[in-house]
Amino acid sequence: MPHQNKSNKSFFFIGDLALSGDIRIDDLDQISLPLNQIMGDGDLLFANLEIPITHESFQPMHTGKEEVMELGLKKLGLTHINLANNHILDAGKEGLSATIAMLQRLNIKFTGAGLLPEHCEPMILEWNGRNVAILGYVHPSTNIKNVNTQGVHVNVWDTENAKLQIQALRAKGFDVWVSLHWGVDYSHFVEPLQKQIANDIALWGGSMILGHHAHVVQPMQNQNGSVVFYGLGGYVFGHFWKKGQWCSLFKKTKQGLIVEARMNHQDGISFYYFSTRESWNHCLAITTWDFSSWSKWYWFWGNFKYSSYALKKLFSIFENQSCKILHQMSMFGVGKWSRWLRRIKLGELRK
Repeated sequence: MPHQNKSNKSFFFIGDLALSGDIRIDDLDQISLPLNQIMGDGDLLFANLEIPITHESFQPMHTGKEEVMELGLKKLGLTHINLANNHILDAGKEGLSATIAMLQRLNIKFTGAGLLPEHCEPMILEWNGRNVAILGYVHPSTNIKNVNTQGVHVNVWDTENAKLQIQALRAKGFDVWVSLHWGVDYSHFVEPLQKQIANDIALWGGSMILGHHAHVVQPMQNQNGSVVFYGLGGYVFGHFWKKGQWCSLFKKTKQGLIVEARMNHQDGISFYYFSTRESWNHCLAITTWDFSSWSKWYWFWGNFKYSSYALKKLFSIFENQSCKILHQMSMFGVGKWSRWLRRIKLGELRK
């Protein structure tokens, strides 16, 4: 359902992107075409690139094959990328260097990590008459690997430095958007630390926050004049090799959020929401989503969860156990039942 008669460019935001593991060149059309169909000519696309590429031999978990990644990013139409995340250095300095060279070949702007300090500087652009600066950070609680590697730079969240950067950009007249890797893995609920950081960013002058890392969608909120998308979930993530077979992230990670920002010169920016669903064989389906209603529901239960230590522990146990059970009952699990489901639904297992 492509847009009709759009006079302004839209800006699309998707979640974690990992063209890794078992994803092959033959899969890229079914990954990219659904997104291409809702985007118009000239629209911009932002993502968090969760993994680096590697020239090493088979490493399917947190690295991607160069030819698959490069063609995949091109087919998707990526224009802007955040590299500040906990897996960007999984292949060390060499992997980061190769990833940056690939992005430069594709003319994709990036921020958050690199070989030079300027690679962490904000992405500056003009969007429908607005001057925008996009910053990328990764919070230290996400357990960043190899962050002390010599000769690399990663924009790790530091409150005082972030405050100075955001305030300086705002003083120069920029709309400041912050991409932040944060939150609790596999939890739809926003933790108090995220709320505090979001409140700080809003007070400093940030107008939009794009959250990543949890692998599942988290609610949005308007906070002190800033629009906060706490977690965009994942767009696509390749299966990885474990204990002699292909397995995947939990089933609940296979739903993601796409946010479309459109400029309305009377009312400012309007947002439109789409839900993504990834099948076992990486076929993407995209539908419209009443995300505002979904957010209110999960925001309510998130506040309830974190209202006491006992409720936090109880909710966490329920989340973890239900996540594992539902995963093993689906075609994404590693057990006999999941393998049988894959045979039924796909006709054969991926080899």
